[in-house]
Amino acid sequence: NRWIMFNVLVALQVFAILLLIVALVYIFRGSSTYTRTLMLSFTIAEIVHNAGYLLELFARDAGEAMVAVKVQYLGSSLVATLFMMFIINYCGAKEHIWLERILLLCGCTVIVMVWSSPLHKLYYTATDFVQTGAYPHMVLYYGPGFYFYMVFCTVIPWAIAVWNLIKAIRQEKSAKRNRKLKVIIAGATMEITVLVVYVLKVFPEGYDPTPVSMAVMFATLVMFVWNRKDFDLSKTATDTVLN
Repeated sequence: NRWIMFNVLVALQVFAILLLIVALVYIFRGSSTYTRTLMLSFTIAEIVHNAGYLLELFARDAGEAMVAVKVQYLGSSLVATLFMMFIINYCGAKEHIWLERILLLCGCTVIVMVWSSPLHKLYYTATDFVQTGAYPHMVLYYGPGFYFYMVFCTVIPWAIAVWNLIKAIRQEKSAKRNRKLKVIIAGATMEITVLVVYVLKVFPEGYDPTPVSMAVMFATLVMFVWNRKDFDLSKTATDTVLN
């Protein structure tokens, strides 16, 4: 049963990465705009996140597992902020450059903390590699740096993204665009729900479902938005600048 579970988890990760690659193909088909660049950025960040988690699944000792965790943070520390920036641009809301730069700087700070974690206990107070659960995995005990990550790289970007989607839905007069916004907010709500359920430790020991769920949500969003004939990203970007 454990062997079957492990292979199912590996298959899910491979599927998620392939799905994101397909999403990249959709993005590459379009003309170059700031909106497209943001879509490209959060998609690549999520590929890195998922690739790191796939490496963690195959880790067989603490050293290999920690390298995989560090790779994951190269994507996960920035992806929510990049997605928030995309949503603000997509909704035509006012962009606060200073806030975006602060959140991106916070993400870079987290990356530095995680990659330098052997030298301090800011991010991990202790680590352990165990053979229990769905597969051999790291058990991590967090320091204050992790809660910094949760607030500035997760909670704040997601909250801003959802708030802008809600405002856009209330103000949007086009029924077609309103439906698209509702689909996006439904995907965002699903991802936040998965994250909360993971924090509550409902899933099997050691398994983190957030990379797969984010990959599915982002890829669906990209293909849904990019494939709609009545949605022109170039026009949206131009309208945003003019407004």
